[in-house]
Amino acid sequence: MGLHRLYGHTLNPLKYFMKAYYYLKVILLLAFSLIGTLAYSQISLPAMFSDNMVLQQQSDVPIWGKAKANGKVKIVTSWDKRTYSAAADSNGKWQVSLKTPS
Repeated sequence: MGLHRLYGHTLNPLKYFMKAYYYLKVILLLAFSLIGTLAYSQISLPAMFSDNMVLQQQSDVPIWGKAKANGKVKIVTSWDKRTYSAAADSNGKWQVSLKTPS
């Protein structure tokens, strides 16, 4: 007497493999999402800083905001691809001065 006669259906090993594979993908996706959020901290800028804002030419423009306490902030300008770095203090506040082109 086979198992299919005892339970009324046949056991399909592919079905169980696919279910285990699905759960493995979900677990890995959650793990990588968690690692991604831990690796990069969120910064916040004042409302006056926005997309397509205009900066004064040939000047040092201060940019500031909040980040993770004692974290690091890196800014890459679009006009000369120069990288500016700042360190946040114990309250998460940071400031950097950008040089604008002529």
